[in-house]
Amino acid sequence: MTIRVLTPDGSSVWPNITIELQQEPDFGMKTMVRIKRKTDSLGVVRFRVDEVPAGKFHVTTVTRGPIVCSIQKFLRDDIMRDGVVGDHNCVHTHVVPKVHAQPGELVVFAEGNDY
Repeated sequence: MTIRVLTPDGSSVWPNITIELQQEPDFGMKTMVRIKRKTDSLGVVRFRVDEVPAGKFHVTTVTRGPIVCSIQKFLRDDIMRDGVVGDHNCVHTHVVPKVHAQPGELVVFAEGNDY
């Protein structure tokens, strides 16, 4: 499974930022699932399907810099079946061109000082 991190207008990628998949624990569970990876030069991070939580999870950044503004929760099975483009809740509102995701791909938007 891949996650591609784009600028608010969808025209550029965010390379070399650390993102984290977070799944809140079910009632009675004590630990939150957290999986961290750094985006490559194309703004893409790769995860093995079996390490991604089966339940709903969200994507955040964990270092100073851009902040993920696709704030909804995602399901692994939806991403693997159809591909998913995250919502666009960025402060810098831009007309986002048609951004598509391939099966197995999640596209999220992030903004920061640079953009």
